[in-house]
Parts: sequence; structure tokens; C-alpha cells
Amino acid sequence: MGRRYLPTFAVGILCPPLSLPLSLYFQRIEPLVPLLSAGPSLIILSINWKGLVDDKNPRFVKAEKFIRPSIYVLGAGSIINILAATLGTALKTGFSSWYAASLIIGLFLPLIGSVLTILGLRASRKSDEKS
Repeated sequence: MGRRYLPTFAVGILCPPLSLPLSLYFQRIEPLVPLLSAGPSLIILSINWKGLVDDKNPRFVKAEKFIRPSIYVLGAGSIINILAATLGTALKTGFSSWYAASLIIGLFLPLIGSVLTILGLRASRKSDEKS
């Protein structure tokens, strides 16, 4: 993993284990679920970006029409999750309607991004098998 991707990858690795101690420290439940979801999406985002842009991996390049939107969706999901955790804790909102909406969006965007990645890599593998 190069230096360009290390910060994103490191934050993705640290988000899930730090979500519980942060929740206990602030005595708020708001950061728990969004940070649990932000971690894997940041890891997948950094791997996709590295495979597509830096390494020019042939499978990722063939699947670019799926991988590039996946990167955008995963990035948006990560930002929404981190903002939901930060603002929910700072404003002490509890389980308000905006927190619930951001939680639903923040949980589904990484899922959609992961599905796009899987579909793209499967399509590139099938095109390799046909060749």
C-alpha cells in the first residue's frame, strides 16, 4: 500500500475498533453505527482507487464503468457516515429523524458501492474467460 492510500486505509482500519471506545467516552451512542460502516467502505474505496488509478490493474481497468461509480458512492457513504457520527455526537441529537435518515443513507451507500465493485470484477472475469 503506497503512501497516497495509507491515510484512507488507516482510517478505515481504525474506525470500527474506535467506535465503541468513542461511544463509551462521550457516553453517546451516535458514533457507534456510522463509524462501524465507514471503516469497511474506506478500505474498499482505497483498494479500488489503488487498483484502478495507481496500479492500472487490468481487471479494474476493464471494469472501470463499474469501479469508478463505486469509488464515488463509497466516498459519499464514508463522508455521510463520518458526518453523522461527528454531528450526532457534537449536537447530542440522539435518535432524531435526520440522524435516522443519514444512518439509512450511510449504511446503504457502502452496500451499493460494494455491489458495483463485485459486479464490475465479475464482468471483467467473464470477459477474460470468453477471450
